[in-house]
Amino acid sequence: MTAINELNHAMFEKYLEHTFQVLNESFQLELVLTEAVLLAQQVEQQQGFSLLFKADNSISMEQGLYSLQHKEMGEFALFLVPISQDQHSVYYEAIFN
Repeated sequence: MTAINELNHAMFEKYLEHTFQVLNESFQLELVLTEAVLLAQQVEQQQGFSLLFKADNSISMEQGLYSLQHKEMGEFALFLVPISQDQHSVYYEAIFN
């Protein structure tokens, strides 16, 4: 499993519109990475960024730590927060700072 401190904006930016699997015994859910945005630099040599994922609204996850898997990035954990929902999708955000 990739450690959270090894993840960075550039790693995710090249996988925009790619699918990530939520690894959960209770349900199966795919997330599509729709945005990877750099945040204002807080500390020298440490760049914050946010990720926005879109998922089908058939399953709604509460905010929490989830294991995700991507065919090229491997397995890693992210703290995801549901931030909005429309007729077809739920949107989740992860912030690195």
